[in-house]
Amino acid sequence: MSGEAGEVLVPADGPDDTDRLFARIRALLAKAEATGFAAEAEAFEAKAQELMTRHGIDQAVLAAAGRRGAEAIEARPLLVGRPHTVLRTALVAVVAEANTCEAIRLGRGPGGLERMEIVGYRSDAMWVADLLAPRLLADLDTNLRARRPAGLSAGDSAAWARSFVLGYLDEVRRRLADAAARARVDHEEAASAAQGATTSVAVALRSRAEAVDTAFRRRHPRTTRSTSRTTRFSSGAADAGRAAGSAAPLARHEVARHRALGPGA
Repeated sequence: MSGEAGEVLVPADGPDDTDRLFARIRALLAKAEATGFAAEAEAFEAKAQELMTRHGIDQAVLAAAGRRGAEAIEARPLLVGRPHTVLRTALVAVVAEANTCEAIRLGRGPGGLERMEIVGYRSDAMWVADLLAPRLLADLDTNLRARRPAGLSAGDSAAWARSFVLGYLDEVRRRLADAAARARVDHEEAASAAQGATTSVAVALRSRAEAVDTAFRRRHPRTTRSTSRTTRFSSGAADAGRAAGSAAPLARHEVARHRALGPGA
């Protein structure tokens, strides 16, 4: 869960239209959740994905070209529940990294929940902490309950769940990386066709990531990166997790394949 205001680490130099963008994004996702028609829900999510993808890349390219000020860099809170807290926070870290953010665990908070902090440019950090990570964690919980085999012992059930989460995490990581690569290529091709030479998306995004990393290191100078492993691994559970991850609701970097909604949606 999240929703608290972020702490500004690096103020913006120019106008910030994040609030207006997120009002549209939330409205689209609410429509997707409210409809009973899968095709219509997919169209709403595709529009949200398109808006988020275009905004993030445009901000990076414009800032790199010096044509307008960047957004503020913020630190936004996120609470992660149990069980499998370490693996759940690893999922958040994967989502953060894919969205040019840094994630850190800060220890137990209210109700035994794990406190995390997401550092990134405002639109990216809001997307990770307020929308995408909570949606994926909820989707993970739903799939864990629905797909867990009946009749497992307590030990086997815990091992199955850990393996499932690892498979889910791997598939989400793969999908985010693939979609981000497609989005960069699409943006560069569109910009090149419209105006000839353009600022490299890869260079612009690298500069954006470096600025975030600098702000993160100033705020948390004594940090180490860690990976999570499970000693008992079920390949069947991991496959089930990957299958669930392949259908997880990613609404940021995916390139919209359906154009059912017009630009005024």
